[in-house]
Amino acid sequence: MTFITGLKEIASATTELFLPRLCAACKAALHSGEECICLTCESTLPYTSLHLMRGNAMEMALKSEVNLGFACSYLHYLKGEGPQQMLFHLKYGNMPGLGVYLGRQFGILIKELALEQGAEVVVPVPLHPRKMLSRGYNQSAAIAQGLAEGIGIEVSPKALRKIRHTKSQTKKSREARQANVANMFGVAIPEAIKGKHVLLTDDVMTTGATLRACAAALTCASKISVATLAVRD
Repeated sequence: MTFITGLKEIASATTELFLPRLCAACKAALHSGEECICLTCESTLPYTSLHLMRGNAMEMALKSEVNLGFACSYLHYLKGEGPQQMLFHLKYGNMPGLGVYLGRQFGILIKELALEQGAEVVVPVPLHPRKMLSRGYNQSAAIAQGLAEGIGIEVSPKALRKIRHTKSQTKKSREARQANVANMFGVAIPEAIKGKHVLLTDDVMTTGATLRACAAALTCASKISVATLAVRD
């Protein structure tokens, strides 16, 4: 061990002593080798296995309005439990690294499906510039980065743009959500997606209104698939 390496290890140990890294799901201190989530939480997350199910509920909800390749989600969204806590921290807790990590794990899981189906570029659901300014990052772009790394394809974080600012969709009905996002998105970088099979990604799919609105703007893509970090059942 060199002197400089020794100093780095001492500094790292000192930082973790006074500023310990915490699990994004349960808040327990992370151990060496654990990234963002402790092994206990990661082993008990409610994985969906939807990537193994063709004609799953997500695909059925989207395919009538989208030229769909496949659709799947990494986790079931369970209120009050680990996934909800993680998504809250990802969205509001200045933890884009959590999105990259979870996206990468998800990308590794669906790599075979994505490559078999011919997915070429990952595109995240965009934030309006006003919200981007206040939050500082787009959680869906962080997920997209990780997905692209895990699968081994390109990512285009700014291919889509949000044209108008809207209030949160959280408490809206299915019909209100659809009306709220109509004509909301546009293509900012056509050359990034023209003629390509786009893998559209977001943090959570609830009714699919936002994803359908994004897909409606992606008319120059050859096909669209969807991968979200979580899905509300």
